[in-house]
Amino acid sequence: MKRVDKIAHRKIVSSLVQMEQYFALDEHHSNDADNARKMIADLEEAFNVYQQYLRELEWQISAYDELYQQARIKFVGYKLKELKRNLTKEEFKNFQDSFGYSL
Repeated sequence: MKRVDKIAHRKIVSSLVQMEQYFALDEHHSNDADNARKMIADLEEAFNVYQQYLRELEWQISAYDELYQQARIKFVGYKLKELKRNLTKEEFKNFQDSFGYSL
């Protein structure tokens, strides 16, 4: 998936604004001016939605990382050490082989 380039977005919007202004001066190009205005509005709306999704994704990644760290350090790590203390070496080895965990 390709990211939306903010600079490229601003450049195309700027070009469309200039074209819209030029076409607005000539009644023969009023349809072109309308099309340029619509494209500007559509691009700006799509870019704003994209930015909102990025903020939501950033929040979701942070939330996941926090949960992952809690699970890894505060639960899995702690419980593995506890199991290592309470199981025989052979039982702990069997646990590691079965579940793929190691210390």
